[in-house]
Amino acid sequence: MKNYLIAIALALAVTSSACAETTVYAFKAFYCPFCWVAEPGIRKLEKSDLCTVKRVNANIERELAKEYEIEGVPTLVVVEDGKETFRSTGGNSAKEVLEYLEKK
Repeated sequence: MKNYLIAIALALAVTSSACAETTVYAFKAFYCPFCWVAEPGIRKLEKSDLCTVKRVNANIERELAKEYEIEGVPTLVVVEDGKETFRSTGGNSAKEVLEYLEKK
């Protein structure tokens, strides 16, 4: 029983650390109609175990938007191990990010 519990604890640790290594920054703005189009896909990403989603209001968090050179919204940026690996802009951005993550 003890070995079984250790195996479960290790599996949970590996799963949570893999998820924590991949972060998707969802840069949005309230006034943006394409951001509302992307919303169902962003929610789907949040429910998946492929990544952690951090929603960013590009108008309020300007320094972060500047750091990632955001020129339009919605823009989703995939960051793995501290490095940007994929980016998509527009209403289908969440769908494209999900497809990218599922292929890995």
